[in-house]
Amino acid sequence: MSNWYRYDVLSRLEEGVFVPTVGASTIDDFLFVCEALREGGIFAAEILLRATPYEILRAKYDAIYELRKRYGEEMLIGCGTAQRAEQAENAIASGAQFVVSNLVNEEVIKTANLNGTLCIPAARDDAQVRTAMSLGCWVIKLFLPMPTLSIEANISNLSQFQNIFPRVQFLVTGGVELLSVKPLLDAGFPLLVPNLVRSDILRRKAWPEITKLARRFKEEAHKAIVQ
Repeated sequence: MSNWYRYDVLSRLEEGVFVPTVGASTIDDFLFVCEALREGGIFAAEILLRATPYEILRAKYDAIYELRKRYGEEMLIGCGTAQRAEQAENAIASGAQFVVSNLVNEEVIKTANLNGTLCIPAARDDAQVRTAMSLGCWVIKLFLPMPTLSIEANISNLSQFQNIFPRVQFLVTGGVELLSVKPLLDAGFPLLVPNLVRSDILRRKAWPEITKLARRFKEEAHKAIVQ
């Protein structure tokens, strides 16, 4: 792979806006969720590597493999919150097209870079953004500072990063609801992690609800695009 491939993945993610996280417990459930997202017009998914004591982490890698085999280049499939280089390596070997982390981990980033895979680390302050940039990261994850505050207040805080780092793209996570979509896109944040694949829906295996929510999120994004 090459820098071109990383850029292509990032461009496709930006085109689709939304990068929902998926934390299912079985391969079949991962397949059902991603099919529901696809039917709702969302063509990217971040497969969470978190495993409970009753789950096997290998199943998450197998889910990435099966999803890539089913969708090829139709959907972008990545892994989420990789905290160790080994996790990133296993996910990439299984076919992950991007790697997301919840911190700036030099070994995770270097592993992704060596494999030509887009890495999206999370930063909470200026110093972490600078470190990620020095390691060759093009897009960085930011958490909504105070989800209980208004979206306007949160955007005001997040915009400080844009002012300091105008050439960096940011992925916003941490409670992006339907009413947050248009304000965040209008403020220049091109990538969002929507609160979409919810635990209660997964528990009930209510896949049509995911499709319905995905369509509503896409409608909100469209409002920002056509204004």
